[in-house]
Amino acid sequence: MSQPSREREQHGRPHCERAARADGYERRRPEATVLYQCIAQHWPGFAERIEEQGGLPKFVHQEFDAYLKCGLLEHGCLELLCRSCGHSMLVAVSCKRRGFCPGCLGRRMSDTAVHLTATVLPEVAAAGRPSRARLRQGAVPRCDLRV
Repeated sequence: MSQPSREREQHGRPHCERAARADGYERRRPEATVLYQCIAQHWPGFAERIEEQGGLPKFVHQEFDAYLKCGLLEHGCLELLCRSCGHSMLVAVSCKRRGFCPGCLGRRMSDTAVHLTATVLPEVAAAGRPSRARLRQGAVPRCDLRV
């Protein structure tokens, strides 16, 4: 009997697949994007030149510096380990900024949408399109668009 099946019997947990995750998770690789490469290449020189003309607010420097570290394993990561099969993976720490980091902004927008639909906005039936009869009766105003 193989080790994973023995472990499954001992702990009563399903065995993890080492090759690919079932949920399709892949580590985000910001260093491979055009935005990251452009900022990494041009930000230091731009920041230097702008300092000569009075500089930028501190928060702008913090946003750019955080973005350049966001999602990179060498700037912070966690190692997650599966107790049933021993498979491990590294998850990079994110910047969680509100500026222009696409990964963090996408997650923030998704979290906000879930919060709004789950707790803030009331459930209402979808109205759909108005019927022709209602349009004829004048219940729904018509738009008179001419090109």
